[in-house]
Amino acid sequence: MKNIYYRYTFINEFGLKLDDISSENKKIYLTKEENKNITLLKTEIVYISSSKFKNQDITKLSNSIYFLLKANLSLMYTLDYIIKKERKDHIKLVLLDIRNEILTGKSISETFKDSGKFSDIFINLIKISEVEGDLSKGFKRAYDYYEEREKFKKSLFKILTYPIILLIFLGLVINIIIRFVLPSFSDIYGEFGAELPKFTRTIINLSNFLTSYKIYFLFGILIGIFIMMKFFKLETIRLRLDRFKLEKISLVKLFYTTETSQNLEILLGGGIQLYEAFHIYSKTTKNLYLKQVINETVDEIKKGNDFIGYLDSRKIYPDLMIDLLYVGYENGDVKMSLNKAYNLHKFEFKNKLERMLALIEPVVLLLIGGVIVVIILGVILPMFNLIDLVM
Repeated sequence: MKNIYYRYTFINEFGLKLDDISSENKKIYLTKEENKNITLLKTEIVYISSSKFKNQDITKLSNSIYFLLKANLSLMYTLDYIIKKERKDHIKLVLLDIRNEILTGKSISETFKDSGKFSDIFINLIKISEVEGDLSKGFKRAYDYYEEREKFKKSLFKILTYPIILLIFLGLVINIIIRFVLPSFSDIYGEFGAELPKFTRTIINLSNFLTSYKIYFLFGILIGIFIMMKFFKLETIRLRLDRFKLEKISLVKLFYTTETSQNLEILLGGGIQLYEAFHIYSKTTKNLYLKQVINETVDEIKKGNDFIGYLDSRKIYPDLMIDLLYVGYENGDVKMSLNKAYNLHKFEFKNKLERMLALIEPVVLLLIGGVIVVIILGVILPMFNLIDLVM
């Protein structure tokens, strides 16, 4: 996958001003037969990030390819059409490279993998559909998977929005009162040659300190964040922290149970063997401890051991997940059990998160009220004392 491309702005033989993006340099581009009658106006270099595509971009792309393939259009025509309509340069260029690689004879799943923009789950779903002889199925499964993840993320964002707005409002109120309201009393008291109450002076002094040394204060916070980030990136620390979160925090356990069941269900639905589905999932999860346990589970499956009992002993999933896996394995329909596990645990996770936030909201409101009361006292005390001074 190339990281540098060229955007050409030109006037064609009909006098129309157009844009084109190509991996070919100016000399090669202009010697092509279809470009001999153009007048080149401008050439720009376009750089492509090495990071993977966002989930919403993959969702949209998978859906577009699925519908075009389902309409009995060829893959080449499908890619050409999407490249022509795509507005985001980085997606357009990656698809252009994928198209050209497919024309050289590479397998479709390999070209998507070599681009470095897609997850292992996406690649394997496409690979399965190649073997099945129906590419549209692979892109449909990919769309269903990423669409469900996007819906889940949006629902979480919706739940978390209100507490965040309250905290931002609290910060703004505190900032306005401390920076603009209280200092005005200091000036008035100065005119009378009197001192502000001690409580009010303390608040103002704190405000003045933070204002005077805000650069050092912010610098210290940034240094602290940097050190913390480096510390928590250490593999041994991450492993311990991830284990603690997974074993002790029920909300985290439910989240990863939902993620595991969804990923495994999608992969099994594509015809992948159970041990391979676990192996692929281990590459995608961000929890290091879960990754370690899943890799050990793959070894247990290969040895023919009781892998569900092993998972149960590690206490990374709720009992219901383990029970459903046992039932599915005994009945020969693990995929159906995983589907039930996903829906049940997703519902429980959202309910628990909503209940937790329902408890947090009153706490945040009490915190806001408490801070405002403290600051208002800092305003009212000077008012009473000011009346006494005037009297």
